[in-house]
Amino acid sequence: MRFGDVELELSDDVSVWLWPAIVAFSAAPLPYPLLGHCGCLEFINAKFLDADRLVELETNRLYPGIVA
Repeated sequence: MRFGDVELELSDDVSVWLWPAIVAFSAAPLPYPLLGHCGCLEFINAKFLDADRLVELETNRLYPGIVA
């Protein structure tokens, strides 16, 4: 595995969320991309609205970045 420091960004037409994270890359064949808890999902609350095929995201109190 190879690790690197990055700045992750989520955005829509209204706001931008930026925060630092460590990512890992592997040559191992994975059947799908993996978004981990550490450095990403630990900072975001997600609400899945299955019937509408929507996901609502909001930062939580652990979010270390900025909202612009």
